[in-house]
Amino acid sequence: MHDPHDRPTAAVDSSPELPAKQTLQGLHNGVRQALTEAGFDPQDSDTPGLQLRLDEHGVLIAWHPADALGPAIQVRDGHESRHGLPDLHGLRQVLTTAIGQVLHDAGYLVAPTDGALLLVTGSRPRNAG
Repeated sequence: MHDPHDRPTAAVDSSPELPAKQTLQGLHNGVRQALTEAGFDPQDSDTPGLQLRLDEHGVLIAWHPADALGPAIQVRDGHESRHGLPDLHGLRQVLTTAIGQVLHDAGYLVAPTDGALLLVTGSRPRNAG
């Protein structure tokens, strides 16, 4: 006799990576949209400037200022050496604060991380403050 509570096992998706990857990709797309709407130009490649990368924990946001500002600094210094680059700690701190605020206002959970500006790990429920 057939038990109505039995479910076919062949119809069950046993790959947990796919939903997690889809969720991370959705997070990545949302972060990109929020930053773009705020006037930033995030990239996925190793081009200079602001970069977004998927990580097992979320979306990493990194910035490579030496490449982005190097030519302007070289011209101002009058030579091609990258020695003597200014300390960009203050600029990095301002950029981290601005991006963190934009993403927080857009409803994302944001944390500082070593080696990158920020890590976006998810989004807050709409009623959370």
